[in-house]
Amino acid sequence: MQFLTPESFILLLFLPVIILVILRSDRVKRTRLKSINSNVSVKSNGAKRATITTIFFTCIIIAIARPYSGFTEIKKGNHGVDNLVIFDVSDSMRADDLKPSRLEIGKRKILDLAAIL
Repeated sequence: MQFLTPESFILLLFLPVIILVILRSDRVKRTRLKSINSNVSVKSNGAKRATITTIFFTCIIIAIARPYSGFTEIKKGNHGVDNLVIFDVSDSMRADDLKPSRLEIGKRKILDLAAIL
């Protein structure tokens, strides 16, 4: 497996700092609760929070590094050319100044073009 931006792994250096902040905030929370009431037993969730946070940030950093496992070149042949014909079919195309009408001439030209392509 290769990474498009392997320099993103430098962000992993911040994980110990994040873990220390989580553990420190958990210890501060426990000491505050014990100072309020010394009879209360305080359950520590710091290690669990630190583990989940570490896994989360590690996955984010790996995603930022953009992993890929190589590529395969696929050659495509030319399958054709898309053509678009725009044709006016309003009532003015039915004028009798030309024989056959402009509309009929246009239809024939489009059919000739389709036969060529």
